[in-house]
Amino acid sequence: MPLAIIFRKNLDQNIFRDLIINILDSTQSDEALICSGFFQENFKKSDYQVSLEKGFATVCASRKINLTTIGIHNNTWKQSYQNFKVNMLASNVNIKCFYKNGLAWHAKVFIALKNSIPVFGIIGSSNFTSKAFSTAGKFNNECDVVLWTDEMSVDYIVQNSLPRDNFGSIIRAPYDPAQNGNLTIETRLLSLQSEILNENLVLL
Repeated sequence: MPLAIIFRKNLDQNIFRDLIINILDSTQSDEALICSGFFQENFKKSDYQVSLEKGFATVCASRKINLTTIGIHNNTWKQSYQNFKVNMLASNVNIKCFYKNGLAWHAKVFIALKNSIPVFGIIGSSNFTSKAFSTAGKFNNECDVVLWTDEMSVDYIVQNSLPRDNFGSIIRAPYDPAQNGNLTIETRLLSLQSEILNENLVLL
């Protein structure tokens, strides 16, 4: 069971985004949980739409992904989150959007599942905004931990999404359940999903 720590340090390479799109645009997932402090969709009259980034909405719709999203950090971003929901639904995405009662949601988590079993996860600093999810304009130096199962097809997708020549921006390591309470990656991600969904959430 492997893991990788990715650190973004250049504009034209967005491993975080590519991993998410590639795992969704495969036969290895049919459900996903996305937690973000911010979902940027025409925020403050900006023309950026995260739903369009690298065909995100189209991929979710064509692959019939059951998508659950959770946010947001403050009320300023609520309209943007609402715009995101409306545009995803207009693209025929099966999506349920929640926000934390009282807002102040800041956790960034992505979990992809197949038949209700987690196969892939990202936990880190990247939000669903232009500075973290695109390759245009200014970008943030984000750092994310990627975890995935030993399933060969999933491993193939991840390995082919990680650049070979990364100049130290990626740290790769094995995951040892024996050093982690005998919890497999699948078990830990499933537990994390349950913990998140049992927060004080409100349907957007």
